[in-house]
Amino acid sequence: MNSTDKSVGRMDAALRRRFDFIHVEPNYEVLEKYYENKELLVPNLIEGLEILNELLEKIWESIALLDIHFL
Repeated sequence: MNSTDKSVGRMDAALRRRFDFIHVEPNYEVLEKYYENKELLVPNLIEGLEILNELLEKIWESIALLDIHFL
């Protein structure tokens, strides 16, 4: 581990001691309402985010299962 990684690790630990972390699910309806009044239109933005989040969730579940497997 290099010196930069070590300093980030200490900062991360300090933040975790001082603050609570809460899980917040994405709210796609808010994004839809936000972008419906904008000139900048990103085709399939919401659908793409939903797909990406589903894939990341599956990856995270498999990582969590590996962690349990190796305990």
